[in-house]
Amino acid sequence: MHYPQVYCDNIYPVQYIGVYFRTFNADTKRFIYSFPADNNLLETDLNGKLVRTHSAKSKSFDEVNSMAQQVQDPRKHYEHYIKNGSYERICYDKYRKLYY
Repeated sequence: MHYPQVYCDNIYPVQYIGVYFRTFNADTKRFIYSFPADNNLLETDLNGKLVRTHSAKSKSFDEVNSMAQQVQDPRKHYEHYIKNGSYERICYDKYRKLYY
């Protein structure tokens, strides 16, 4: 599993790097991944091979804003992080068969 392309094309605060969220759907035997800066959910098989991409765009913000340039000051990273939308955890409800 690799980072989504959006990470290769943009600069994001350190709070987004090395962070991803994953849930397992036992019915389909697939993992679903969510990355803080990506509007999509990535579905993989048990071997980590990308099977499908699902749009999960927020209604609260248009896109996850990248940083204009690379900065060293950790306060600038944190400021960007708290002032902009991002994606977080994903959970699968096996009883309702829904993702949250």
